[in-house]
Amino acid sequence: MKKLLKITAFSLITIITLAAGAAIWFFAITKDVTFDRKKLENPMNLCKILYSDGEEIKGVNDKEYVAIEDVPDHVKEAFIAIEDKRFYEHGGIDVKAILRALKNNIFAGKIKEGASTISQQLVKNVFLSGEKTVKRKMKEIKLTYALESSYTKNEILEKYLNTIYFGYGCYGLANAARKYFAKEVKDLDIDEGAALAAIVKAPSLYNPIDNREKCLERRNVVLRELKNQRYIDVATEKQLKIKELSVNTDALTKETDST
Repeated sequence: MKKLLKITAFSLITIITLAAGAAIWFFAITKDVTFDRKKLENPMNLCKILYSDGEEIKGVNDKEYVAIEDVPDHVKEAFIAIEDKRFYEHGGIDVKAILRALKNNIFAGKIKEGASTISQQLVKNVFLSGEKTVKRKMKEIKLTYALESSYTKNEILEKYLNTIYFGYGCYGLANAARKYFAKEVKDLDIDEGAALAAIVKAPSLYNPIDNREKCLERRNVVLRELKNQRYIDVATEKQLKIKELSVNTDALTKETDST
């Protein structure tokens, strides 16, 4: 019995020591990281597309901000379903998704899926560089918790939808809706919202101008997730999966030619 108690005590001390060490290390490498709310006040000004000589490309950088109240529920649901299905449940870091991704990647023998939440993606887009290091990831975690404690979920979703990149120099949902479908966000159909949610995974691969079939394949994955998460029923999923996308190719071609 005494031996068991000693082993238990030693195990607890080891765990506590490791946890304390990890905490000290985390705070040490993120001590200079500050959450600057000003960077989120007008996120549409964060990104500009320039010519090689540094001159701003006119037209491409014109950005429109859309309030979350003007985004149809089915559009918000499409992004949540495919990017972060537990968005309204977690506190910025989805531990369940991390463990699930870890298990699936181990069984697949490769990096098959990630576990970044919408909050983490917003932090990366606004505050951090694209480098893939442990230090940057620790900064991301700290800033993500700061983001979640500073804004409501709907405010975070609004800022995310207005900063993500959709390809063709297009940032933000309102600009993507106009460029790809010649529509206002409020007029997007379910399949169009799903297509826009499909693009953000890899805009050069899934945009419907360059890769219509790839976009349709990915859109159908989004529709499947909408069905699995009970945002739409089976009949609606089947109907929308065979629907062709009416893409605004003429307007986009003209704009691309002019730049």
